[in-house]
Amino acid sequence: MKSIERLQSRFDEWWNDPEYLYEGLVLDFTEQVVAAMIRSNVRRSELAERLGTSRGYVTKLLDGQENMTLKTIVRVANALDMKVDVKLARATTAPRKRRTVKSAVGPSMRGVAASKKTAKRPAAVAARAG
Repeated sequence: MKSIERLQSRFDEWWNDPEYLYEGLVLDFTEQVVAAMIRSNVRRSELAERLGTSRGYVTKLLDGQENMTLKTIVRVANALDMKVDVKLARATTAPRKRRTVKSAVGPSMRGVAASKKTAKRPAAVAARAG
């Protein structure tokens, strides 16, 4: 039981860590960009052209390897004919669902290994490869 308490403590630390929160926001944004690219049938090379940059830069951006400034976010949104909506919320109502140790390692995770072997390539991954 102590290991679960320690792990829960780590989750609590991460939840309050600005770097962790930043990475979560970047991940959320890049997932939204990929979804918008799929809906609009826009390949990385086309997005790069719209941004006036290289396909490699777009790949780094979508992989979270580039600095994600508000200016970058706005440029990407504009290139996809989208808008950015930034909101502040009270810390008690966090933008991402807080995970507990129990939910992270609970019964829903049991079939993950088996499903990974048989699952087809997700559309978001296929779009990223384009």
